[in-house]
Amino acid sequence: MVNVENTNYWEESYEVGFSAWIEKHGYSKKTAQTYKSMFFAFIAFLEEKNVSLDKCNKTITELYFKSRVIDDKTKARYLWLIADVFEDMVESEHLKVNVMSLVLDKKRKGMRGKTSKREPTVLTKSDTKLLEDYIAALPRHYSGMRERCALLLLLGCGLRAQELCDLRTINVHLKEETPYLRIIGKFDKERLVPIPESIIDELLYYVDSKSKLSPFFLSSKKAGNPYVPSSIYRLVRTAMEDAGITKEKLSPHVLRHTYCTRQLEDVGKEGSNITLQIVKNWMGHDSIATTAKYEHVVTSIYGAKPVI
Repeated sequence: MVNVENTNYWEESYEVGFSAWIEKHGYSKKTAQTYKSMFFAFIAFLEEKNVSLDKCNKTITELYFKSRVIDDKTKARYLWLIADVFEDMVESEHLKVNVMSLVLDKKRKGMRGKTSKREPTVLTKSDTKLLEDYIAALPRHYSGMRERCALLLLLGCGLRAQELCDLRTINVHLKEETPYLRIIGKFDKERLVPIPESIIDELLYYVDSKSKLSPFFLSSKKAGNPYVPSSIYRLVRTAMEDAGITKEKLSPHVLRHTYCTRQLEDVGKEGSNITLQIVKNWMGHDSIATTAKYEHVVTSIYGAKPVI
């Protein structure tokens, strides 16, 4: 079990960080052992070659594969694993750039279409309704309202797990003409995210029930401590499982992906002022190309002319 008081597990050690990554994904004991063996064998190779994580590249990974008897299928699995772990390091601000995702993309391009890039996992409209019904049924005592607001903010504002944990009460503007959140995201980048009118009353009810003075919006009742990312992952996984949602991934990022696709449904529709650039800003993406990849998800799941 990881130390949940530490929100950046990778700064403590690779062992602690990897354990937190496993816990977030909910892998079985057997799968966890396999992935751990693969990851730390790669880390040992980097240390042997005196290569830092941010200096990994295609040449280094090919040298590693040549040092071991690995077939193409296992190579692809290795690249996915390391890229996903590195992405967790980026989200935890242990790394600035996921260099392994670049290696993985180059590998996929070199396979000439034999392996397609996975689309973001999102909730369908029926899945979303199941989750909304689950949220509505949560008890209205303090901890129930805290969980309710956490899920509503993830689904309704597209926050990352760490951003939700770091959200401070002073940055939650509920009584403005257009309610909004001031989010301090990756690498201290600031963005403003509008809050859906449909969840304002629930957030206000929660605020009125807070008794402990704490700078954090979603603080615990007694100690005033914020959520930590591993708690958010468990909260989301439990909510989705109990709601009857079956997906390959059950994580806060699924709700973030869902938020993005829901906003893109309105782009270009008559009477809508939502644009791809606006959605990019709300999501906090560095590139508009990152936001644009969700357009394919919208059309593939909901059709060319989705109806909200």
